[in-house]
Amino acid sequence: VVDSKNQRIQKLGPDGKPLLAWGSEGNGPGQFKDPCGVAVGPDGAVFVADTWNHRIQKFDSDGTFLLQWTAAGVGEGEPKLDNPSFWGPRGIAVAPDGSVYVTDTGNKRVLAYGSDGKRKAVWGKDGSKAGQFIEPVGIAVGTDGKVYVADTGNHRIQVFDAAGKFLEEFPVFGWEEFYTEPYIAVHGDDLYDTDSNNQRFARYTNKQFIGAWGKSGSGSGDFNHPIGIAVDAQGNVYVSDTMNHRIEKFPPESLSH
Repeated sequence: VVDSKNQRIQKLGPDGKPLLAWGSEGNGPGQFKDPCGVAVGPDGAVFVADTWNHRIQKFDSDGTFLLQWTAAGVGEGEPKLDNPSFWGPRGIAVAPDGSVYVTDTGNKRVLAYGSDGKRKAVWGKDGSKAGQFIEPVGIAVGTDGKVYVADTGNHRIQVFDAAGKFLEEFPVFGWEEFYTEPYIAVHGDDLYDTDSNNQRFARYTNKQFIGAWGKSGSGSGDFNHPIGIAVDAQGNVYVSDTMNHRIEKFPPESLSH
């Protein structure tokens, strides 16, 4: 879990028991400035979008710093970037093959890297056409390698292949505010997204809206600005209930309408 305002990462067991925490405020290795996204690779490596340090950091599963990079990546990437810097990167996702995908939110683009930080692809620019973005935030990768991007300002999910080729899009309900900061998670044919200003998360199956869960409050199943979302192999959905300072877990049997 990204514990953004405490400038750290927390590692929790399946029962929510704290196992490990690392990080402090700063710009050195292993330090953070309002980190937003976190993802775990197939080898257990942990990747963090260190948002306002404008970089990606990589750690092992015990929190030991391994590597960091900016948009340009580690070493020479092709093609050359007009802008080699991130601007407020938010979402990060790891594909089954270990490739790392990042939403470079302020620059309205997505970048792909190997797990070694070497840049593999870049796509997107400001706009509303296919392959363009307005405030991209959440990102997820399916088991088939397709890349899903929460295109906030265009109120849609865009789907790409691993190299950034546009495949399809579908509308998302909600996200009225520009700074909704929606995150997404994919499990089989299901896509889950957070809708923080409406205090809920929603499920889409095969691009069709199935239902939404949550309301404003602090009781079980309520939210106060839900942002992050993840789903495990069993279909349990985890939501970061940001301003209630907690994680909520929803079993799959509770998510059908």
